[in-house]
Amino acid sequence: MSDTISLSELLQEKYILAVDDQQVIRMMLKNFLSQLGVGQAQIKSADDGDAALKVVEELQGSVGFILLDWNMPRIPGIEVLRTIRANPATRKTPILMVTAETKEEQILQALEEGINGYLIKPFIASDLGEKMTNILNPQKYTKFIETAESLIEDGEYEKATTILEKVLASKQNSASARMLMGLANKHLGNDVEAKKWYEEAVEKNPKFLKALNSLSEFLMEKGDMDNALRIMTQADQMSPLVANRKVNIGKINLELGDEKKAIEAFSNAAVLDPKTAEEIANTCLEKGNTEMAYKYLNQLVEARMKQGDLTEEEIMDYIDRYNHTGIEFRQKGQWQKAIDAYMSALKIDPANAAVHYNIGKAYVQGKNKIKAAQYYKKAISINEESSDPDPDLPRIVNGELKRISMV
Repeated sequence: MSDTISLSELLQEKYILAVDDQQVIRMMLKNFLSQLGVGQAQIKSADDGDAALKVVEELQGSVGFILLDWNMPRIPGIEVLRTIRANPATRKTPILMVTAETKEEQILQALEEGINGYLIKPFIASDLGEKMTNILNPQKYTKFIETAESLIEDGEYEKATTILEKVLASKQNSASARMLMGLANKHLGNDVEAKKWYEEAVEKNPKFLKALNSLSEFLMEKGDMDNALRIMTQADQMSPLVANRKVNIGKINLELGDEKKAIEAFSNAAVLDPKTAEEIANTCLEKGNTEMAYKYLNQLVEARMKQGDLTEEEIMDYIDRYNHTGIEFRQKGQWQKAIDAYMSALKIDPANAAVHYNIGKAYVQGKNKIKAAQYYKKAISINEESSDPDPDLPRIVNGELKRISMV
């Protein structure tokens, strides 16, 4: 009797999801999986990234493996990967990128974003089977590393170090074990030990991006900005398509006072992943750079509005951000820029009484009483027509109108 475990057994009755925008590829994947002993009832498919995410959500933890194409309309594979990894309920789902993309920088990006494996088209059924089996049934060493990683995620740092010590006893040159020892010791508050383990991981494998990222982020947390930037830049040169690292490079450059390099890093990050614009805008606002914050807030909102599915919660959040940005501009005496920020808010919610009131305040600062009065009166009109009017707003605005009429 063979000791080989079939894919169906390894999947433990969970589904395989094949994601590709080309029907011929989806059919090929289904045929290959059938040849590998997987029943058709166990295979689900999706023709783009959006459909794939809906299948994952609908099946609620029943997807045991995803075969994912990179280049697809609407939502590309790399974005599907990010979304799945960001969700605690799905982040450990095994994902094999099945694509024609062969550029090293894209392969490295996928690995950094959390892909389990990479299979380049064209391939045959046995290639697919081998890749999937290695992911679902890893070698003993990999299982120990994965167990230690899970223990760290669960806060069991001492138990993780015990397992990692056993790994290092048998695989003395393991960079992965050293990196995890660094992470466990960091959580235990052993900063000196953590730094030593991180540095050893990089020394054992200078191209191990996960170790480079861990060491640079540790140094950044500890305030060693120069060395953090040096290591992040090294990693970025090896793998230039990871947006989050560029955000961190921008943050460090802002901290070091190099605004030009910060803007370059932030801009590159926002191009790679528009969602990073929110974090960039928050960072810039915290550092008092209102103009940069406004720029990236606009990028974020424009990208979301193009998708056409802004939620009520997002609308309220963006209005608050624009109002806050406008107030920051006004405090700096930049009333015209404040008006620009408020006008951006009106693009999202044209009938917002508070924003009209704030525009009136900005025009008062700019000594334009006529425009100020127009926006104050508009604020009162909108509030009166609202299904949930602010009872205090008429009194406040009428007070402002009286004040400017006396000036």
